[in-house]
Amino acid sequence: MTSPLFFGLDGGNTKTVGVVSDAHGNVLAQATGGCGDYYNAGDRALSTLHEVTAAALARAGISFAEVAGAAFCLAGADWPEDFKTLEDHVAKFGLGGPTRVFNDAHGALRGCSLKGEGLALVCGTFGTVAARSPSGNTWFAGPWCTVGASTEMGRRGLYAVIHNHIGVGPPTAITEQLKRDMNLPDVESVVHRFTSCQENGTRPHGEIAPSVLTAAAHNDTVAIAIVELGAQEQIRLARAAALATKLESPFPLFLSGGMFRERGNAWEKCLCRLAQEEFPHSTIAPSRLPPVGGAVLLGFELADQPVSMAVLENLARTLSSSR
Repeated sequence: MTSPLFFGLDGGNTKTVGVVSDAHGNVLAQATGGCGDYYNAGDRALSTLHEVTAAALARAGISFAEVAGAAFCLAGADWPEDFKTLEDHVAKFGLGGPTRVFNDAHGALRGCSLKGEGLALVCGTFGTVAARSPSGNTWFAGPWCTVGASTEMGRRGLYAVIHNHIGVGPPTAITEQLKRDMNLPDVESVVHRFTSCQENGTRPHGEIAPSVLTAAAHNDTVAIAIVELGAQEQIRLARAAALATKLESPFPLFLSGGMFRERGNAWEKCLCRLAQEEFPHSTIAPSRLPPVGGAVLLGFELADQPVSMAVLENLARTLSSSR
């Protein structure tokens, strides 16, 4: 008897990733595409979901009907009408097993651990939080989200550079760091890169975040204040998630998303310090899997397929090698 096959998709603002896995957690194929957020890309996002799904299944050499369980974890799946639009769309794909749309934060949380319980601080292009209690209570920030992660950090960094340049803000090392990182000669060129809609359009503010983090690591007070403000906003959301799900201390707290790719950066250090102050008995750990791995595990659950530590370890290993 052949192993059942599962599909998971993580659709975010920066990219969309789809993965096919067997029942042992071995990744058979992966495909990527552009923005999968319906709020930001509309019908183009819907097309991307199908294109990435079709490409991943084709690379695995299987048909849509052979998928035993599929989860689509999508940015912008916030309100009931969003879920209806998105689930009606993916239902047209003709996947063989049970298929469901989740908010992307749930995929990130599910990939954090064997049971997918606890609280996940998800920080990428935008920031969010998801929580799941041992009793099954779940909550995600979704439309209640008030944090911007790399996007907001970059925007605040750009404003700090502008304010200093026009004489209404303090000096900051972000200015020189950003010029170096962008290989641009002066502040005007930097501001033009991120505000002019000519040629290739404006650049996403999240590209400025690494420069802010580097300046913060070198003790620039303006950069440190920007990082601190963003981390405080993320922790307020975490407090809301813990209250909404009645998570009892101690509970595991996980870090997920692209802003933690460089371990030990200024963002991670600040966020962990504030999290430890807010939840002093909780353990803090990086996610075991990237968000798309959590989507695959949700596909397992939809098909009542057991998830073991061996499955988790195989996914972590084969996802890493397939990137």
